[in-house]
Amino acid sequence: MDAGQINSHVDDENRKEWGYTVKNLDTTWRSGLGITQDGQYLIYAAGNSLTVRSLAQALQQAGAYYAMQTDINGFYTRFVTYQPADSPKAPYPLVADKLLKEMSGDPALFMHPYDRDFFYVTLRP
Repeated sequence: MDAGQINSHVDDENRKEWGYTVKNLDTTWRSGLGITQDGQYLIYAAGNSLTVRSLAQALQQAGAYYAMQTDINGFYTRFVTYQPADSPKAPYPLVADKLLKEMSGDPALFMHPYDRDFFYVTLRP
């Protein structure tokens, strides 16, 4: 999405543009990130059985002014939150939880090195 407008190619069945889905289905788990026009809010959307268009419409309706698809297919689409562990003997100093229980995979995946994706967090003054 650019300047509040959904990309005109969302209905193209171009797997190279939008990613290859399991069994080449148009609907699959998809996720996306958007930001509001004033830059105040980051919007995350995810769900099963989404098309490129339905994901874009969800982000637009949530107020995204700029947005992009992030992950597709069940194994890769996940959102994890972290809380401090209650016990100093816990395997990690943080406890990871999935945003949706239907999201696949171990939420602790990002607690150890992973060679596929990476991210980092910075503090903006």
